[in-house]
Amino acid sequence: MGDSRRFEILADFVQRNFPPPLKIADVAGGQGYLSFILTQKGYDCTVIDPRKTDLSKKERQLSRRKGIHFKRIRSKFNAGMAEEFDLIIGLHPDEATEEICQAAKIKPVILIPCCKYWNGIENHGSLSMAETIRTFFKKNKIDWWETQLRMNGKNLVFVTTIEKEEQ
Repeated sequence: MGDSRRFEILADFVQRNFPPPLKIADVAGGQGYLSFILTQKGYDCTVIDPRKTDLSKKERQLSRRKGIHFKRIRSKFNAGMAEEFDLIIGLHPDEATEEICQAAKIKPVILIPCCKYWNGIENHGSLSMAETIRTFFKKNKIDWWETQLRMNGKNLVFVTTIEKEEQ
C-alpha cells in the first residue's frame, strides 16, 4: 500500500505546478480521493476508472455537506479522452500507463507509475517502467521533467508540458 498522505502530497504538487482552475482527468483514480482533494482546491475533476469504487461513507457525507462534486466515467482511459481536459493525472495508474503517455502528445500529464504493466499486457518490470516511459517520451519528442515526491512508496513523478502556440 502507498503512503497514506499520497493524495494530499500530490494535490499540493499539482496546485504548485498547475494552478486552478483546470479541468483534470484523474486516470485510474479508484475511489476518488485525489479528485476529492483537488476539487476542494478549485479544480474540476473527473475520475476515469472502470472499477466500481467510491469514496468511503464518511467522505461521501463530507462531500455532500461541503458541496464537493466531481464526475466519474466508469471505463478504461484512452488517449482520445484527453482532448476535453487541461491536465491528465495518473497516480499509480496500473495498466493505463501507456494511454497516459499517449495523451502526453496532446495534453500536459503528471504520471507516477507504480506497477510493471505498461498496457495490461506487456510486463516491463517495475524497475524498468521508468526507462520505458523515458524512451517513449524521447521517441515521441515529448518534453518532460522528473522529480520525486516526499512520500513513501512509488514517488517518481513524470511531468510533461505542451508548448503553447503563439497567437
